[in-house]
Amino acid sequence: MKFFKYLLIALQLFLVTATWVSAQESLKQSDSTPGYVPKEGFIPDRRTAIAVAIAVLIPIYGEEEVRENRPFVATLKGGKWTVTGSLPKNMVGGVPEVQLSKSNGKILKISAGK
Repeated sequence: MKFFKYLLIALQLFLVTATWVSAQESLKQSDSTPGYVPKEGFIPDRRTAIAVAIAVLIPIYGEEEVRENRPFVATLKGGKWTVTGSLPKNMVGGVPEVQLSKSNGKILKISAGK
């Protein structure tokens, strides 16, 4: 009788472990699935690059400061968008600059350029 009790406990432990391992594998597979990826990348054009850069800059510099650095110019080189603000006339200082990955939309760098 004692043998069956231990056998039942071992079987339950095995089933719980097997279920847990199976669930972990399922999670790994779902995390590695990229989902929808646009053919032209997540930031396909200048307009999108500028909109994303402004959305990133407002929480950092504030809406008024970002507005003062308009218009923004976006250039694409090597799969990276560089979005740069413009310095108002008769002003000295730097302007915000944001680098974004065209393919995945990742923010690569935020700085105050010349």
